[in-house]
Amino acid sequence: MRASAPAAATATPAVPTARFEAATAPCRLVDVRSGVGYHAVDDNTVTVAVRGRCEIPADATSVALTVTVDASRVPLPGFVSISPAVLPANTTDRTSVINHAPGEVRANGTIVGIGADGKIAVFSLAPAPAILDVTGWFVPATTSTGGRFVAIAPTRAIDTRQAPRAAPLAAGETLTVPLPPGVPADASAVAITVTATESRAPGFVSVAPTGVDEIATSAVNTDRPLQTRASGTIVGVTPAGIDVFSLNGGHVIIDVTGWFTPETAPDSGDGLFVAEPVPRRLLDTRRGDPLWRDTRVEIANVAPNASALALNVTIVSPFTPGFVTAHPARLAMPPTSTVNGPTTTEVAAALSVVPASTAGVALFSSGGADVLADLFGWFTGAPQVATDPAPNRFRPPECAPSSDPAGLTDFFAGSAAFRGADYQRAFPLPDGRILWVFQDVYIRGRGGSSTFVHNAALVQGSSCFSVLYSGNFAAPRDFLFADATERERRWFWPMAGEMGADGLFHLFVAEMRERGPTYLSKTEPVATWRVALDPSTMAVVSRQLASNPSPSLYGWSIASSDDFTYLYAHCHRQFGWDAFPFVDPPVFVHDFSCVQQMYVARIPKGRFDLPLSYWDGSGWVANPASAANIAPPGRLVSASQIYRTAPGKYVAITKVGDWFGETIEIDIASAPQGPFRTVRTIATGRRCSDCNTYFPSKLPYNATNGQWIIGLSNNRFGPVDLSRYDPTFFSIDPV
Repeated sequence: MRASAPAAATATPAVPTARFEAATAPCRLVDVRSGVGYHAVDDNTVTVAVRGRCEIPADATSVALTVTVDASRVPLPGFVSISPAVLPANTTDRTSVINHAPGEVRANGTIVGIGADGKIAVFSLAPAPAILDVTGWFVPATTSTGGRFVAIAPTRAIDTRQAPRAAPLAAGETLTVPLPPGVPADASAVAITVTATESRAPGFVSVAPTGVDEIATSAVNTDRPLQTRASGTIVGVTPAGIDVFSLNGGHVIIDVTGWFTPETAPDSGDGLFVAEPVPRRLLDTRRGDPLWRDTRVEIANVAPNASALALNVTIVSPFTPGFVTAHPARLAMPPTSTVNGPTTTEVAAALSVVPASTAGVALFSSGGADVLADLFGWFTGAPQVATDPAPNRFRPPECAPSSDPAGLTDFFAGSAAFRGADYQRAFPLPDGRILWVFQDVYIRGRGGSSTFVHNAALVQGSSCFSVLYSGNFAAPRDFLFADATERERRWFWPMAGEMGADGLFHLFVAEMRERGPTYLSKTEPVATWRVALDPSTMAVVSRQLASNPSPSLYGWSIASSDDFTYLYAHCHRQFGWDAFPFVDPPVFVHDFSCVQQMYVARIPKGRFDLPLSYWDGSGWVANPASAANIAPPGRLVSASQIYRTAPGKYVAITKVGDWFGETIEIDIASAPQGPFRTVRTIATGRRCSDCNTYFPSKLPYNATNGQWIIGLSNNRFGPVDLSRYDPTFFSIDPV
């Protein structure tokens, strides 16, 4: 019987609460295939009378259902949504209970509020006929003895793949599953996830209180042999547990997330159900970052006194076959699953009554996927206290075949993170990792799309790389200065960087402006910025104009001795300035008045906050106007990168002629300001007849054979050809 409120006065709850009553056995409410028992509103929507049928009382506020959609003869994909009332056809608030592909039969549980007219509305996008089976209902109560939900740590009641069963169900077999530890023998019902795996043939799995004569409803369906599918439901139990029936055989897994109290339990207001007026979406990762492999996302608790959430969890297009597990946030993850995605095209949903913590509910993805979470309601009570730190949700690293030249070349040609990048520069970090920065990058995002950004970065550990950008997977943005970037009018190109005396990594950045009528028609740098990064997390700590903020771009290249840090300047005026010689029709490219010049300044080692001193040809002076050109004569472009490879040994690596030349020149000097002398030239091959190469740079580590590794940018004259836009790498003997 239902318990009444205690005689003493109690505060009226802020929201209406209800207790659960389990059906004696699952009862079929309607089968749309039969053509009776419902009212058709239009081609996609039917209403179903609920109260007074299947023993549902007149005061029931919500009903627990198992919903099956039969799309076996439907040629279109779709979904089924259930709500207390008919929603407008053009609503954007519709949530799903089941998703299906053409020809599939799917089942899942749900809890839905009953409309004021005693009905519920079923919407099928395809449309495909739905079958509704009642497993219980909720009736008003401010306190109660029975029908209150008690959350437990998600617990596996049985996995027939493992001992003691260690054998699949035979076709037509019914297996009694005892209640797991944590669920008392007098529980009235349990919230479970039912997983069918290694199915023998198309069929279904049913669950019911032990002892039901005939189980005629399905909890989860399979369409073919060797399939894995999961769904959630609430089912009544007896002291012996629940019966599980398999039509055509296969393995079955039952996970329990909580139980409902019997009538003999103490009277309390904990564990009562609060229904959502209309199911609402709490999470849709398709609008941002997915759940990456082996990562979690959190959903904040919906109320301070929510002990469990009734969610529909949908896995969408897994990156690799895997599963999603819902569990209390920032607590140990249980060895259970909520919904499975056995194929990369899968869209599957499962009801989950998830215990909540003070931090809410976490969703874990084993193989990476997009995930949706729709809220049907929640249960009152004290949530568990979250004890673990908040999860990180970093895009997982991608690994190259090796960190040698061939492995790096292969990595950039087929990277899942980048699809074209140039001006590759790599810098050592204190923990042995390598920070790479790039100008003009195409970030790979959702669905294989490529988004152009003006700067991005990679962090290399061994031969694996983590990509850095802002925005999210659906809409990548520049790693740096995304808020200040105007895509084709104002942008920021990273230059050189180095660890500072303050323990931060300082990266110099050129602010570029487009002065011409179209993008890259008259481009010039207008300022130099300095961005400080936390070397552990790569988070931006600060950004400010550099000590010399001029467009001279001190910080184009950086090298340090034991006492000083040297910053080299380059004008970097590339587009729309002077006509390149011997090209007809003319190609307007670099500003030849400045590209044959390079200047150098210095500061005490790592003190990037201090004013610069400039080499004037004979000494170091404070006036930047006195800086002397240190570039060797005869160079067409002096976009050199300078490295200190040993005490008293400075190496300049230059692509002579930049885009148009076919020679790399290596010069050395005993002092940072030169004079430099050429010690080696290297011919650069081109990928195609109208391809070009530019910007050679040295990596801060050597190949396995001890040789230096040189990176080279590649592109194609005319429109960008992304197949030619990746850096390539080769090795040379040290000089």
